[in-house]
Amino acid sequence: VAPSSRPWRPEATRLMCGLRLLMLCMLQMAQSRAAIVGSGAWLARRSVRPRSQLKASVARGWSFGSDGRWVSTEQAARTEAPAAVETAPTSPAGADGLTRRALSPVAHLSGGAPVSGQAAQQRASAVASAVAAWPARPPETELERPPGVLIDEGEIAVHEVDTVEEALRVVAILSEHDHLIHACDTEVADIDIKRSPLGQGRVICLSCYSGPDLDLGSGKGAALWVDTTAPGVLDAFKPWLQRETALKVWHNYGFDRHVLYNHGIDVRGFGGDTMHMARLWDASRKAGYSLAALTEELVGRAKVPMKTIFGEPKLRKDGSPGRTVELPPVLTLQTSPLTRPDWIQYSVFDAKGTWLLYRQLEARLVQLDWQQGQDLFTFYKGYWRPFGELLTEMERNGVMVDVETKLPAAQLRAQADRDEAEVIFRRWASKYCPAAWYMNVGSGSQVQALLFGGAVRKRSDEVLPLRRTFKLPRDEFDALHAARLGTIDEDQAAYGLQRGLAPQQPPPAAAAAAA
Repeated sequence: VAPSSRPWRPEATRLMCGLRLLMLCMLQMAQSRAAIVGSGAWLARRSVRPRSQLKASVARGWSFGSDGRWVSTEQAARTEAPAAVETAPTSPAGADGLTRRALSPVAHLSGGAPVSGQAAQQRASAVASAVAAWPARPPETELERPPGVLIDEGEIAVHEVDTVEEALRVVAILSEHDHLIHACDTEVADIDIKRSPLGQGRVICLSCYSGPDLDLGSGKGAALWVDTTAPGVLDAFKPWLQRETALKVWHNYGFDRHVLYNHGIDVRGFGGDTMHMARLWDASRKAGYSLAALTEELVGRAKVPMKTIFGEPKLRKDGSPGRTVELPPVLTLQTSPLTRPDWIQYSVFDAKGTWLLYRQLEARLVQLDWQQGQDLFTFYKGYWRPFGELLTEMERNGVMVDVETKLPAAQLRAQADRDEAEVIFRRWASKYCPAAWYMNVGSGSQVQALLFGGAVRKRSDEVLPLRRTFKLPRDEFDALHAARLGTIDEDQAAYGLQRGLAPQQPPPAAAAAAA
């Protein structure tokens, strides 16, 4: 092949490759985001997407909604073709707000068989009559509520604060209502939930609900939502948060108090922790003590996880949505105009749920006797509530330890106690299985073979073997064997075996010890 007469220009080659790559990327973006018609249309039609009927689904189909956000196919179906759906009658518990109860296009009652067409309309009219005949709504602290009925009365009225001037005005109103119970909750960014909140995390918003009678400027019963990312807003609320006479209720008080302390706010006026109150009311709950589980059971408000509301599909290499659902950063959810309305509702939902849960637990503790004619709520206020605040002080201050003298001595004592317990266990186990003297007592598989050999697993019907063989390093075997004969003491034997063991006849010197 004859060489080209034109000179080779590496710059032109790189330029052409770059242009081709850019064209491919633009083509891929056009194919994967064809449904987006412009950012103006996203915001203009943001309200089209319902926020109170979201549902989790393992296998989802994804598409772009009219607001520019990823929506599942089932959400799109409900948005484009809404059907007549029955509404559960309002219960006396009356917890209005977002429950995001998922209602399918086929109308049905709780626990009933799905119906459609004329039957659905007849049932819907029957439910409407039942709702109209429902008695007047009593106070939200009543205990009776139709079992299995979840309340969904639309969005919560919210009074939003994002300026220092409005914060000072709201603080002045709150300071005049110390007779009320204020339920508070925080949302935190930049935090590792596996570690203590002390020294990490940044509060990005504060939610508060003070009951149906307080009016902060947006009507009675509106929840307070504070954007603490605005400069000076959180500092404006500092005097009220540290006000002793303003009783504030939390769920998991220690977390919220610690993250606010990271901002220089020492929260005072501890009115109660609904997690502690729930444990006092029922200390053996299998469903746990999360706010979601307690409010759904006692108040009738089901909380939907953040991934269900804000989750977006992880894109594959070809730009199509995958099955993995990712959660955007919480600060992005708060600052983005596409997610901010839902984020505010999600935040105040917890605060109002905490207030309603506090009232429910208070009523239940009052009905439980303590002593001398007093009830358990009196016990909680007199003992558990002060102790709950003391626990947060202990977590913050820590426990002083003498690491130079006391800690090393305590470690030696603990190791000696462990060694003694291991010797006791070996003596006991070797009575039934001589080779158990040589086992590793810290091995779960060896302990399982010793204690449960021959047993049947309940879930898989698997029969555990009666006999298993485990390898043991030669030096450990020799030390354990010598300790069993009594020729060495605990300082020489592996695992620190005890002194003064009675000599025993050794088993056959096998290469491995069988248990």
